[in-house]
Amino acid sequence: MVMRVSPCVCLLLAVASLPRAVAEEARWLAPPRTGTPPLVDGLLDDPCWGAAARTTPFVSAAGTEADPATTALVCYDDACLYVAFDCPDPDPSRLVAEAARRDGAVGGDDSVGLLLYPGYQDGPAFCFVVSARGTQRDARNGDVAWDGQWESATGRTPRGWTVEIRLPLACLDPGWSWPRHWLAQLWRYTPRTGELSSWAAGLGMLQNLDVDWSRFCVRAVTVDLRPGETHLALRNEGLGDIGGTLIVETEAPSGATTRQVIPATLRGGQVALFDIVHALSAPEPYRVWARFDDDAGPRWMLEPREVGARP
Repeated sequence: MVMRVSPCVCLLLAVASLPRAVAEEARWLAPPRTGTPPLVDGLLDDPCWGAAARTTPFVSAAGTEADPATTALVCYDDACLYVAFDCPDPDPSRLVAEAARRDGAVGGDDSVGLLLYPGYQDGPAFCFVVSARGTQRDARNGDVAWDGQWESATGRTPRGWTVEIRLPLACLDPGWSWPRHWLAQLWRYTPRTGELSSWAAGLGMLQNLDVDWSRFCVRAVTVDLRPGETHLALRNEGLGDIGGTLIVETEAPSGATTRQVIPATLRGGQVALFDIVHALSAPEPYRVWARFDDDAGPRWMLEPREVGARP
């Protein structure tokens, strides 16, 4: 019987023990900028993956190449980081994929993960895990209660399984204005064998991410959440006007959802007020999240927050 452990815990234990020689060989990756982002459907047939930076095959805790060999692909644009995993498996019918709830116990499932320190040695750390079932688990500085707004999808092939991730840069605290080089780790966990394989010994580095962080100049001055209502004050700290769309969504435990799309222009140096009333179908607690998008993608995000039942 293989003991079930959290992939994040496994990673922290394993990366410290991998041989340094492997780290020197595999730790650097320079993702290219893509002009055509992938359709996040779990299939690695998008043109951007053909031009993406590919890792060397993942290694085991013993420092040898994992069998079967796993690789990851990375590219980016002005709005998002895109990551794909190619996970060969001699018997895909035996993949373990039980956890269904977000932030659930994916530690017992076949899964892949991404650990990011966009501030190099300063700032927060972000962890993103996707199971073979497609279940997500994420954390900010180890806090699993944090839920980022990101997308993922998995696919099955005769030779194994694949994962695609779209990670909006707006959910990585871009107000810090991160440098061009990020500490990172990518890994895969196989519960049938208990093997945790990873891209680099210790932490690797994503190099030369030429991101214009000034596009993330929208800040929330006020976030006032009341039962049935959301009140936002967004400030554009840049000089130019920003045209885009404010999207506010809710989801209740019953599965009921609402979604409001509000075209808006945020004037440079000014605050815009938004008062949204949610057309909720029942007086039950719910979660609300929001983002402001332009044509390139998200420029500001409000992570999901809990709100009590309306009267």
